[in-house]
Amino acid sequence: MELRPLAVHYLLGFSSTSGPPMLPALYNNLKRIVQTEETVVILVEMVHDARIIRMNGEHDPPEIRKWLGDSVGHWEGDTLVVDTINFTDRPGLSQAASNLHVVERFSRNSDGTLHY
Repeated sequence: MELRPLAVHYLLGFSSTSGPPMLPALYNNLKRIVQTEETVVILVEMVHDARIIRMNGEHDPPEIRKWLGDSVGHWEGDTLVVDTINFTDRPGLSQAASNLHVVERFSRNSDGTLHY
């Protein structure tokens, strides 16, 4: 059972729905974003993954590895930039490895939608 994908154990959604990068799946693609002064949390509908992004901080040491990686964010104007490293040897993104490095950008559009 340990060799089966994490989605089979319902530990992470399939198809990298939680990210990073956050990719659409067949269903349950809704996200809720909650922001405080120190943290942004992206709650993913699929398997209720909660991705925690520490703002304006430093990455954890490389020996601390997480399924969703270690996400640190900062603002560049009106754009949230999230830098993620320190994945486990089985990240949610298919065929990726523990040395995966993802930079994401979130910007609000004038119509109230989010550009990712």
